[in-house]
Amino acid sequence: ELGLGGPLPWAPAEPTGGPGFLAIHFRAGNESARSWWDPGRHPLSSLEAFLECAGRAERELGLPGETRWFLSADTAAALRAEPVVRLRQRGKIAALGEGWRIAHVDRSSASLGFEGYVDSYVAYLLVASARAAVLSRSYFGETAAEVGAVPDAYFAEGCVRVDLRSS
Repeated sequence: ELGLGGPLPWAPAEPTGGPGFLAIHFRAGNESARSWWDPGRHPLSSLEAFLECAGRAERELGLPGETRWFLSADTAAALRAEPVVRLRQRGKIAALGEGWRIAHVDRSSASLGFEGYVDSYVAYLLVASARAAVLSRSYFGETAAEVGAVPDAYFAEGCVRVDLRSS
C-alpha cells in the first residue's frame, strides 16, 4: 500500500476529497547498474534539486504539508540517497516496494524488460494520476503527465512550471 491520495485509474471513481499526491520522476540514465545503456540524464547529485522543486511546487500550489510524494526512478541508487531515505522514513515519499523491478521499457534486454514491464507501467500510471509532477526531461515522465492531464507539471532543472496538457 503506497498510501497515496487518489484518484487512481484502477480505484473506484469516487472522489477522495484529498489533495492527491505529487509525483517525482527522476531519470539518471547512466546509473542503472549496467542493466541497459542510456545516455546520462541527471546525476544522482541533482536528486536534491528534484526534492527542493517538489517542496516549492507543493507551496506554490497551496497543497498541504502532509501531501505524499511518489518517487519513480530508473535506479535503486536514488531510493538509497540520504535525502530520499530521510523523507521515506518520515512517510513523505512513497516508492514501489522492495520487489520492484527496474527496467527501461525500450532499452532493457527482453528478459529484463519483460520482468520490469508491469512495474514500469504502474509507475507510469502513478505519474499520470498525480495532482502535480516534477519531471526529468524524459519521454516517460513527460508523456505520463500529458496522458494523465496532470494539472501542474514542473521540469526539475530550474524548477520551471510547464503546461503539458496541451502538448
